[in-house]
Amino acid sequence: MQMKQMKMKSYFTGTILLLIIVSPSVAIVTPSRPPFFYPFGDSLFDVGNNNYLQDPARKANFPFNGIDYPGNNSTGRFGNGYIGPDYVAMFMGYPQSPPPYLSIINENQTSRGINFASGGSGILNSTGEGTLSLATQVIYFQEAARNLSRRVSYGSAKKLLSKSIFYISSGSNDIFAYFFAFGPRNKTTNDQFIATLVNNFTLHLTTLYNSGARKIIVLSTAKIGCTPVIKSLFFPISGACSEDLNNLSIQFKNETRALLQNLTTRLSELKYVFIDTYEMDSLIRANGHQYDNM
Repeated sequence: MQMKQMKMKSYFTGTILLLIIVSPSVAIVTPSRPPFFYPFGDSLFDVGNNNYLQDPARKANFPFNGIDYPGNNSTGRFGNGYIGPDYVAMFMGYPQSPPPYLSIINENQTSRGINFASGGSGILNSTGEGTLSLATQVIYFQEAARNLSRRVSYGSAKKLLSKSIFYISSGSNDIFAYFFAFGPRNKTTNDQFIATLVNNFTLHLTTLYNSGARKIIVLSTAKIGCTPVIKSLFFPISGACSEDLNNLSIQFKNETRALLQNLTTRLSELKYVFIDTYEMDSLIRANGHQYDNM
């Protein structure tokens, strides 16, 4: 378990190092620590929001989730211990991820930021019944931004948010939902679905920008056709991957990269880093022995 945790820590620390290397103007090393950290997305980033949701929203606040977390606590993180936003927050100098939005009962809890992610959610409102869709997460952020403006003035809030980090992981569950609903489809149908996904993602990112976000990290979809559940469902004997799912992930990942590039042409203050998780995943799977000592 500890080896897996070390690999995860190394991966997400590498994400932040990449942020600094690729976009020096977005560097977040101390003493210029960002004022706030705002994760959005799905189970990769959820640190407990789903604990507060009714079924059928998926939960992770039970054993053996959290067996490597301090105190062996099942906090609602979908993992053995700390997850991505925790390691990024630690790199910034914080003890762990900001608290989940739905757990907040007073404004003092928002001093490091807020985690809006919801396990099982997606870019589309139809994805992940009972979860906080990305659109809902953005609405909750807008509410938090208004509260910040009331506390410190609009101008001060705008300045603080412009220096804060927005970290987003979403899209995998949308692709899963599409695939399980319709199965392998022809190129035209797939293109239409990906276009819908990209258009909605563009809307959410633009809304975040218009609400104060300026520095955004986007984590791409990975080799989701190689996840254990897909292998066991479709290829229980061979253990092969679903290339149909992987191809959808590649298509969305490439379109996401393009949409971010396009956004910078009309959102003049936007700075972003795109983390190609698919390529990282492929590299590790192809050369796993090289990462044994990470």
